[in-house]
Amino acid sequence: MTPENDITELIKSGNNEQLGALLQDNPSFADRRTALGVSYLLFALYCRNKTAVELIKQHKSSLDIY
Repeated sequence: MTPENDITELIKSGNNEQLGALLQDNPSFADRRTALGVSYLLFALYCRNKTAVELIKQHKSSLDIY
């Protein structure tokens, strides 16, 4: 599995503890996108995973609307 698929699955499943650990080890992952080109922040919003939204915001280098 690719990191993109792993992160997508963690967000969808609500496995926020593992997502937080992954982002702690690799903060640049917060700036990446899903295989469909959607930012992980927006994907977490779509999934209504508020904890994941906050985790991703903490690790993103900058916030934008995309």
